Amino acid sequence: MFMFCLSVFVVNVNNRLMDLWESGLLAFWVRNLPTIPKANECFADEKNQVSRLVPIRLSDLTSAFLILGIGIGLASLSFLLELIYYNMAKKYLFSAPLVELKQ
Repeated sequence: MFMFCLSVFVVNVNNRLMDLWESGLLAFWVRNLPTIPKANECFADEKNQVSRLVPIRLSDLTSAFLILGIGIGLASLSFLLELIYYNMAKKYLFSAPLVELKQ
């Protein structure tokens, strides 16, 4: 669970953690810790609480794909502008000599 698979103590630690989890001690300790604020109990709205876990749908990720598309569009635009600038600079800077030699 928490340690590397190559460690000698993985089986023992995993078994002890599973024992703590199944006995309910971990949940009890986390629920009764004085350092964790109980804001969810104070500000909870009972009407809007979800009673079961819901899998993530594609419509939930629309904003992430929108931001990704905007980023790819801006990156492509800056790449094209850089190509245009490089070709124009190459055309004008390297076609004529910078210093004319007088003989």
